[in-house]
Amino acid sequence: MKVALCRSIEKGDISQEDADAASAFLGMTSKAHGVPSMTVYILARTGKLAAYENEPGYKATMSVMNALGLGDIEFNHHSAQPVSE
Repeated sequence: MKVALCRSIEKGDISQEDADAASAFLGMTSKAHGVPSMTVYILARTGKLAAYENEPGYKATMSVMNALGLGDIEFNHHSAQPVSE
């Protein structure tokens, strides 16, 4: 994801500001060695954390996911497998 993000920034598909906000929202800039946490994104995206829908970090994450071709992923909450996997 980081490589695709860098390439999209270089091509101008994603602004550096949106990339930074999305990285912070997903936790890629956290102390967890840059490992993204998709759980909050998935919960917000599926309407389970609707309060995040107006957050700038979430909006930037949506823009980044769309630019990376990941904006149309559907999440299934009717499976035994966690949606973050």
